[in-house]
Amino acid sequence: MNDHFKIYEHSRQRNVLDVRNLSVAFTGRKTKKTVLSDVSFSIRPGETVALVGESGSGKSVTALSLLRLIERSGGVISGATYFTDNDGQTVDILAQDEKELRAIRGNKISMIFQEPMTSLNPVLSVGFQITEAILAHRDVSAEEAKREAIDLLHKVEIPDPERRFGDYPQQFSGGMRQRVMIAMALACKPSLLIADEPTTALDVTTQARILDIIQRLKEEMNMAVLFITHDLGIVSEIADRVMVMYCGSIIEKADTRNLFNAPSHPYTSGLILSMPAVGSARGKGVPLPAIPGTVPAVWQGARGCTFSPRCSYAIERCRHETPLLQRRNPHSFVEVACHRAAEIRSMLGSLLPWVEAGELGITA
Repeated sequence: MNDHFKIYEHSRQRNVLDVRNLSVAFTGRKTKKTVLSDVSFSIRPGETVALVGESGSGKSVTALSLLRLIERSGGVISGATYFTDNDGQTVDILAQDEKELRAIRGNKISMIFQEPMTSLNPVLSVGFQITEAILAHRDVSAEEAKREAIDLLHKVEIPDPERRFGDYPQQFSGGMRQRVMIAMALACKPSLLIADEPTTALDVTTQARILDIIQRLKEEMNMAVLFITHDLGIVSEIADRVMVMYCGSIIEKADTRNLFNAPSHPYTSGLILSMPAVGSARGKGVPLPAIPGTVPAVWQGARGCTFSPRCSYAIERCRHETPLLQRRNPHSFVEVACHRAAEIRSMLGSLLPWVEAGELGITA
């Protein structure tokens, strides 16, 4: 069976999440600043989809918008986010009232945030906080909730979980606190887990263990995962598909192997080439290539392609006409928002001879 056929068969499964034209704006007294524009994607059961991009691209805003947490900061959300739970019931999250949302958040959809110390209550034991999540959404006794919480601590590899159940967040290391956050997020066996840079500021060894735990539990529960990160090394190891975000919009979508072996957008290729594991292969002593400039403020409303000021392939059309996200060709599952995608793809082919399938943990 060829890869395209396998991808097609997989695409026929029901989606856990269908996001359509999601946009977010913050409105002041006299201004309206759009920070997310027409973001659309889907995630299937048991699939890990990575959302990548530089800081300021809109990744976390996307995650918070899916659970409408951005509204607490004054964000105005439009579009549709259709969520289908394990029972096959589909709802538009943006159309739910607050009571209905509370039945979804932390129950059917869970989220792991970047910094566990700001998410965990320092005056409550970790055991209490996990059992609280279970009791809030399920009809079980306190004793049963405690047993399940201890079992969850065991599953996320907290040593001596019966004793650590009564400890407080400040008594745990950063990696252990993140494991507690994973236990809390998975307490109600969600259909979708949103992981917003869960390995930030962790050492490499701890990072690897956290990723292994998420991957193992995802497979056990057949859970969908939206994994948000700026680390392409992580993406190459855990993601089935990748979405590249820039300046509040998705500019490329592809399965992981295609993205690394054949990037279609110059921004994507720039991110890959700036990875030490890839860039160092150019030769000893050769500086890593860097993308010039910085991500512009998403509300500046620049005409044309937002990446054009930093793009060495930009032509006059790029500066005046916004490219649409569309398939690279009729036979491809890759989508890209670039006026010169076809010709740039052929040029990038000669620039990336060292991006081997195995070097980044990708199976050829």
